[in-house]
Amino acid sequence: MSDSAARVTAARRAKERGSDLYKSGKWRDAADAFGEAIKIAPRDDEDVAVYHSNRAAALLQLGDAKAARSDAEKCVRLRPHWARGWSRVAAACEMLQDDAGAERALEKLISLDADNADARRNLNAVRARMRERGGASRGWRMPSMPSMPSMPSMPDVSATAAAGAAFCRMRYARATPNEQLAVKCALGVLAYFVFKRVASVFGFGGYGYGSYGGGYDPYDGGGFSLYTLLGVVALYYAHKSGASWWNLLSIANMFGLTGGGRRRGYGGYGGYGGYGGYGRPGFGGPGMFFR
Repeated sequence: MSDSAARVTAARRAKERGSDLYKSGKWRDAADAFGEAIKIAPRDDEDVAVYHSNRAAALLQLGDAKAARSDAEKCVRLRPHWARGWSRVAAACEMLQDDAGAERALEKLISLDADNADARRNLNAVRARMRERGGASRGWRMPSMPSMPSMPSMPDVSATAAAGAAFCRMRYARATPNEQLAVKCALGVLAYFVFKRVASVFGFGGYGYGSYGGGYDPYDGGGFSLYTLLGVVALYYAHKSGASWWNLLSIANMFGLTGGGRRRGYGGYGGYGGYGGYGRPGFGGPGMFFR
């Protein structure tokens, strides 16, 4: 007797022992005997599918539906046209409350064994449960909230900001001196508006008109105004352009930065404005740059 034939014989003996144990209600021992048959049998033994089916039956008796379905699925892969294997799959799926899987297995079983009345009854029961569950799921549901767009993660934001800053530095380094000066002036104006906005939020300056006498211009943002800023920017630009001190003094006087001219004022008490009062001269006061 060849080795393969000996293994086939030993596997069948283990299977017969398992069948006797199963009939005696010793399902764990039966499952072990069928497992022994699976291990011993050659891979080309056509009875391997039967051994998997029998072990699935023993495991179902033990309540191990997951392992039983695994054995049943191996059985139908080996013998896809064997009705009993599909009955094991259906039983395991029902125990696992997998009605969809049970329905497919029962439909396959009936296609192979059209006269199987038990399979038809089970299929009708499975479909009835599926309809009931489907009807319950089609009842009133709380409407779901619309999904919000995902916010970019902090690493993404940091990387984007770093890339943007590097690009700006590169463009600034390649600019001409006049273009660089224009950028500085634009940033200065932006900084002024930001400062003015923050000051208005926290109550610095405000609505005061400088009614303490000698004042001329309405300083609605305190002693520091956009006109003053423009004067500073003009002085800076003229200085960078090589203007003489006489020209710088003329520009300062034109914008009222020397203490003379219409921009003199005293700053006023500045009602409602918090720190805008008490006659603080600020940047527009007398002799800020020259005395």
